[in-house]
Amino acid sequence: MEMRTGRRRFYAPGESVQEVEIRLEEVMRRGEYIDYLSFVPEGEPTLDLNLGKEIERLKIFGLPVAVITNSSLLDQLETREVLIRSHDILSRNTRNVEYLIGYEGGEFSAAGSPRQNLLGITAVHPMREDAVRELVRRAGAPWSLVEELVSDGSLCVTNYGARRYYVRRPRSR
Repeated sequence: MEMRTGRRRFYAPGESVQEVEIRLEEVMRRGEYIDYLSFVPEGEPTLDLNLGKEIERLKIFGLPVAVITNSSLLDQLETREVLIRSHDILSRNTRNVEYLIGYEGGEFSAAGSPRQNLLGITAVHPMREDAVRELVRRAGAPWSLVEELVSDGSLCVTNYGARRYYVRRPRSR
């Protein structure tokens, strides 16, 4: 896996807007609720030089935009100026902050490709087996999809306590 600390362009401005529009239509068609649009990549989002432009373009959907960051670049003025464009959760809505100190539930969206959903969620969030089963069921997909992803190495299975979890294997770059 290649590690980077310098900012560069990862995505063309507007690329994510098209993907988000398609995904929003699918989610709305299913009657599911969306509270935020979030940047949760497989790395540090503030490394992308186009992040600020993407945030601005996503505002057309009328939803607050959140950026999940490890804060490693917050010492840089340019990074802070980009992040100020996102929705400022902590200073404006501290009563709405959710601390994930317990099980947060399994209400993941089942809109779109079940395979993409599983890989996307598990890239940033380990899923309990019961949540995976529920997502697969709501998507109308067979459990063999999960077995295939485990078999081809895309998903890893781990046990913690009395529960089984699924997590995406990091891509080597």
